[in-house]
Amino acid sequence: MKYVICDMDGTLLDSKKRLPSKLNKVIDELKKRDVIFGIASGRQYFNLYEQFPDHRDDMLFIAENGGIVYQGNSPVFADALPMEDIQRVIIKARQIKDSYPIACGMKSAYLETEDAQFLKNAHMYYAHLEIVDDILTAIQNDQIAKITLYDKRNAQTNSYAAIKADTGSLRPVVSGEDWVDISNPTTSKGNAIAMLKTKYHLDSDDFVAFGDFMNDYEMMKECTYSYAMANAHPDLKAVCNYETCSNDEDGVIKAICALYDLDYEAL
Repeated sequence: MKYVICDMDGTLLDSKKRLPSKLNKVIDELKKRDVIFGIASGRQYFNLYEQFPDHRDDMLFIAENGGIVYQGNSPVFADALPMEDIQRVIIKARQIKDSYPIACGMKSAYLETEDAQFLKNAHMYYAHLEIVDDILTAIQNDQIAKITLYDKRNAQTNSYAAIKADTGSLRPVVSGEDWVDISNPTTSKGNAIAMLKTKYHLDSDDFVAFGDFMNDYEMMKECTYSYAMANAHPDLKAVCNYETCSNDEDGVIKAICALYDLDYEAL
C-alpha cells in the first residue's frame, strides 16, 4: 500500500469541520513506511494545501473532485475543459440573473464581479482567487478543470435549469443549494487515481481510500482497500470492501492504525 487517500468533508473532518488531533503523528508514521498521504476533495487545490502546513509538500492533492492533481506543490495532472465549451458556458452564465461563474484552474480561480455576497461565499472555498474584467481573456495561460456557478436564488431551479442544455460536451451537476459544478464527464476522483496508476505503474492494491458520499464512488472502485465511513451513504457502503467508524469517532485514524499496526492510544 503506497497511498492513503481521504475525502475531507464527512470523512477526515468531523461534523465541526475539524481535522483529527492525531493526524500529524499518523502522517509521520506513514512517511516512515514510504506511504504517501493524500486528500481527494471537491475543493480548490490551494484551499487544501493551506490546511496542511506541516506535511503539505509531501502530500498528494486530488482537487476539484479529480479535475486537478498536485504532488505537494508540483502539478501532476489537469482534466482540462475544451476552450470551446468554456466559452459557451461562460457566455451563457453571464446571461443568467443572479448567477455568477467561477473558472477553476491549475493556477487560480477567476471571477468577474465584486458582488459582496458572492465574494464572501467564493473566499470560503477558493484560497487563490482573481477578480478579472473578462474570464475568457484571463484564463488563456491556465488549464481550467471546472466551471462553478454561484446562484443567489436557487442553484437547481435557476442556474442549473437555465444552463443544463448549453454546456456542450461538459456535465453540469448541482453540488449544493447555491452551486452548480460543470466539468468533463470523465472527471472524478476515481479517474484521477486511474491516471496515477498509469503514470506510476501502480495497481489497486497500492491504494487505501476513505469516503462518505457518492462523489467518492468511482474512487472506491479503483482501490482494493476501500473504506466507507459509518456515516456514509448506503450506496457507497455497498461498493466498499471495508467500513470504519464515523467521522466523529476518528474513523479514518483508527482504520489507518489497524492497517499499519500503529497504537492508536499511544499516538
